Amino acid sequence: MSLQAATPLQAARLEIGWKQTQTIHALRQAANDESVSIATIRSLKTMLSRWENGHDYPDAVGQRLLCRIYGRTPKELGFVREDQGSLVLARVAPAVAPEMVTYFRNVFTEHLRADNLMGPHHLVDVVRAQTTLLDQMLPNARGGVRQDLLMLAFRYNELAGWLYQDAGNPESAMRYTDRSMEYALEIGEIRETAYALMRKADIAADLEKPDRVIGLTDAALRDPSRVLPRITALILRLRGRAYASLGNVSECARALDAAQAEGGRPYDAPDDLTAYCTPAYIGMEAASCWSKLGRF
Repeated sequence: MSLQAATPLQAARLEIGWKQTQTIHALRQAANDESVSIATIRSLKTMLSRWENGHDYPDAVGQRLLCRIYGRTPKELGFVREDQGSLVLARVAPAVAPEMVTYFRNVFTEHLRADNLMGPHHLVDVVRAQTTLLDQMLPNARGGVRQDLLMLAFRYNELAGWLYQDAGNPESAMRYTDRSMEYALEIGEIRETAYALMRKADIAADLEKPDRVIGLTDAALRDPSRVLPRITALILRLRGRAYASLGNVSECARALDAAQAEGGRPYDAPDDLTAYCTPAYIGMEAASCWSKLGRF
């Protein structure tokens, strides 16, 4: 390692003569090639400096992309170390036990309360750190514990996405929502998959990409008979927003009417994922659409 380098990661960049801007460009190009979302150029500049100086640690996606652009192994970039003759993670996750599932569930509930009390800015770093911890724990989890942790990883990443969205950072919001989507696909249930697609559409709506919203909601409702009523209502209200942005009054009205009908359907099964989707919530969304269309 170069004498000027603080970490093996920094040494890898210096050895090929790259500036940080070149590494950031290569990271974003590699992410684009793999169809994954990563931080903005501005955020990556700060993150890369912290990684190279040993003040922070890239997540699993970041590690994979860094290994790819530098052509190095995780060990060569300092992501693993030799410890008493055995190769171990540089940051070792705690042993996976059923009690960890209970811990993460309880903390998640407290995070939801904290979000209501103090907003996203004070909470997002904590939730982001726990998504990384879950990433590290899952490879060693088995059976029912693994399934429970998969669900928690889905929920924590989705929450991180929401917190970033609420804080006005749609790029990071989409990155974590993409990660929640990956976990939803691994879980293999329509509820989680449809919900993750809905959340991606919600962020796309904030980015004022109505065509993207319509495409994502089409995907979420590809098998509508299997999608729970409240999730269907959340998807349809986004279609209403998209059509309002496009100035299509008839399609907006059709989507909003369908959303109200779905949101009002009786549903007795416990579902903490969509408890916020009440008729009043859909009504508020409809009012926003009509305001955008000038139909007060």
